[in-house]
Amino acid sequence: MVLNDGTVKLWGGGTTTAYDPAILTGVSGAADIAAAQYHTCIINTDKSLSCWGNNGYGELGLSDTTYRSTPTTVPGLANISSVIVAYNRTCALNASGIIYCWGENSNYIPGSYSYQLIDKVLSPELSLWMPQLETAPTGNLYKFCGLVKTSKELFCWNHNSSGFISTVNAPAPVYILNTEKSQKIVLSSSSKIINPGSCQRVDISLLRNSLAASMLYDLTVSLSDLAGLGNFYGDSNCSQTITQVTIPAGTSSNGFYYSGTHSDTTSQFAKIKANTNDIATGVDILNLEIIGLPYSLRPGGDFSGAYVGNCYSHIIYARDRRGNNTTATSSVPITLSSSNPTDVKIYSDSSCTQEITSTAIDVNASSKTIYSKLFVTCGYSYITITNTTLPAAPISTGFSIYQDCSCD
Repeated sequence: MVLNDGTVKLWGGGTTTAYDPAILTGVSGAADIAAAQYHTCIINTDKSLSCWGNNGYGELGLSDTTYRSTPTTVPGLANISSVIVAYNRTCALNASGIIYCWGENSNYIPGSYSYQLIDKVLSPELSLWMPQLETAPTGNLYKFCGLVKTSKELFCWNHNSSGFISTVNAPAPVYILNTEKSQKIVLSSSSKIINPGSCQRVDISLLRNSLAASMLYDLTVSLSDLAGLGNFYGDSNCSQTITQVTIPAGTSSNGFYYSGTHSDTTSQFAKIKANTNDIATGVDILNLEIIGLPYSLRPGGDFSGAYVGNCYSHIIYARDRRGNNTTATSSVPITLSSSNPTDVKIYSDSSCTQEITSTAIDVNASSKTIYSKLFVTCGYSYITITNTTLPAAPISTGFSIYQDCSCD
């Protein structure tokens, strides 16, 4: 026990057994004390922490496993307001509500950015990712709990063989009184229907009970597209590819950009996955519909009756997403290429004098006429026509022009 003058009286078993309270030698500035079966810690009046006793698992926080018979200051701790010791582990709370834990770890100890999976934690591990606690954690051999500052909820972690915490072990802290209020990341977008090749902003927020929350450390979020339809970018021009984004410490949100492509007129769905790799904040998935190109193209068909020197017309029709011929409400740019330009060339006029490599179906038009000329007897070429409305998601079709010489 701690006396008013800052001295400590102890009794009971130890290296020797004391049946009557005795003053602990060398201690005159104690403010509080916590004792377990094998080790003891005191908070000093200067808010530092001193511990002694067994140390086989590093429960004294002195970066080793050496036994101490007298109180020894735990390095790196300041402004400690409370401490709890249980079996071979220790946790201390500072004035800001931040918790440090160390010692034996078969039932897990909260670490800096998640929870520790190592056998022994030999020095105080700052647990920035946990909520700030209003009261010192209390517990026993298997479990610790504390009261959260902001929500007044009970927050518990460690072993759960007796079902004290929930239905399973809780190596990472969980909320007991309102489990739905745990912090989580949420993806959102101003539009869930996007054009292929467009650069769409996606926001990522950290929420708790539907309200903005923040962490005391930078939270890194990994990004992936489960459908494999696009990429992630750090800029609104979609030029700088990224695979992760960071929500800075003390803030509740950030954003990134997504661009998806596919060469089709039908819609496809991107499944954007955001993963913090942190059990405290979790995973979220956002579905974005990437609509098909507004128009596809349909040529008039193959033409086998070409003769050298003649100028032939070919109609390219605009089709809607259902495959029907339609009138374009915006210009549909088209590129043209001949697989064998020596044999066949493409023109914009019926005299075949203006050679072209591109054209367009005009606004309020439903088709475009182009022309071709064969230059070689029994020649052949495949004319590729490509809708380049969205350069990142072109869609191509085509037709053949040739002179059928099979019966000659």
